[in-house]
Amino acid sequence: MGRRKRSKARSLAVASGKGGVGKSCVALNLAAEMAGRGEHVLLVDGDLGLGNIGLLLGSGGEWTFEDALIGRCAAAAALIEGPAGMAVLMASTEGTADFWPDAATLGSAIEDFERLAERFDALVIDTGAGVAAKTVDLVVAADEVLLMVTPEPTAIADAYAALKALLLRRPDL
Repeated sequence: MGRRKRSKARSLAVASGKGGVGKSCVALNLAAEMAGRGEHVLLVDGDLGLGNIGLLLGSGGEWTFEDALIGRCAAAAALIEGPAGMAVLMASTEGTADFWPDAATLGSAIEDFERLAERFDALVIDTGAGVAAKTVDLVVAADEVLLMVTPEPTAIADAYAALKALLLRRPDL
């Protein structure tokens, strides 16, 4: 029996103002818990060029999120199976965070990702740290945001800066 098709998977971006606060671990474990409860989950490593999900899983695929963004492969071809049957789209660890596709390629990639997302109940997006434009774009595209912070002065200050940047773009967060 086939899965019912959703018009839009609900999405949660796991974000932070500062690196090293546990964002990737929380995103991975949250996605695994959701998958373990029977949800069809896609975990996306949105930390382009600096992905940690593959490192945490101890595995990698032939293709990455970046490959799909620039049109080297379809988004579905870059998926690997993760814990509890979740699907995982890993980012590169090659330090290629400065690349960004041209508008035509990006538009095509977005359509491809939207078609892919329709296959899932939920998307969990592990974003890059900070307030870079690409990170903020990814966070504000999600339905909900989990902003991670640790009880340390620089992490608190950076989380506050990230929150302000996000609320400027999407006051309803």
